[in-house]
Amino acid sequence: MSPPQDIGDQALLGQAGVSEDVEITRGCWGGGYAVSSASSVIDYVTIQSTPTITASPFGDLSRSSAFTAGCYGSGRGVFGGGGNPTTDTIDYITVLTTASVATDYGDLQAGTYELGACGDATRGIWAGGSTGSRTNLMEYIPILTGGTATTFGDLTETRSGLVGVSDGTVGLFAGGNDSSKLNTIDYVTIQTENDADDWGDLTQARTQLGACSNTSRAVFAGGEA
Repeated sequence: MSPPQDIGDQALLGQAGVSEDVEITRGCWGGGYAVSSASSVIDYVTIQSTPTITASPFGDLSRSSAFTAGCYGSGRGVFGGGGNPTTDTIDYITVLTTASVATDYGDLQAGTYELGACGDATRGIWAGGSTGSRTNLMEYIPILTGGTATTFGDLTETRSGLVGVSDGTVGLFAGGNDSSKLNTIDYVTIQTENDADDWGDLTQARTQLGACSNTSRAVFAGGEA
């Protein structure tokens, strides 16, 4: 395996990312903090581009939002929740278009920020976060129709600042904070509503970390320890 490479630049805190997985061609990031206020900007990169590149403008979320969480399915990138101000909005974009403003097509059960998300071709799941107090709730929507999120189950621990990944069948939620940093990795089967199982541990307890995955491996990086 080749060493990791820097493929470009982006400068926002608390963003959510989604990727197009049919041919692994595009990654999108939405929201975050720009200087001292929340941003609505969505950027994208062509993942297989020759380094070094700078992210290109894609469009905007339907609202400015930091600490939102995103997932992908059936050609759509979906962004749910966020803070500054706290929102329950769920937006979607069609990943392989450009110059697009995200469509508001659903709501979480409550305004939530610092949550994690994962999904498969038909379902997106959001987990944990803070509504003003930390929660262990997991909730989901059908990606193709949206609507108000339905309860999926509970995480093994109440926490915010976690991150989610998926292989298209199984979802993992890792790290976070509940008065102290956590190393917990929880496991769910995306098409089966149930409480999460404790699946393993990060090498270091931390919050606000990043993650990516394919069909066989998940990678967790960075964060605040």
